[in-house]
Amino acid sequence: MRRIDELNLDYPFAGSRMMRGCLVREGFYVGQLHVATLMKRMRIAAIYRRLVQLEAGSGSQDLLVSAAQAADHAAQLGLAIDIIYIPMARGFVYLAAVVD
Repeated sequence: MRRIDELNLDYPFAGSRMMRGCLVREGFYVGQLHVATLMKRMRIAAIYRRLVQLEAGSGSQDLLVSAAQAADHAAQLGLAIDIIYIPMARGFVYLAAVVD
């Protein structure tokens, strides 16, 4: 699990199949399903571009305007917060991101 965490920092786009290939090349003989199970347990997922289906004729600009018009004040528009830890050579560092 430690090596999967380290490889995930180097290859954040790697899924369980690619991660298994990296581990086998390093001498860890594991199966793809076992790697997938460990990645789920560690809450690691591959980063990839996700597509959003919009209705015909509507753009992202329309979504922003409709959300702003529906809100009575700024607090209703939403706030996103994410906290993650980053392993370092000695210990780790917390990174917090706030998006308003």
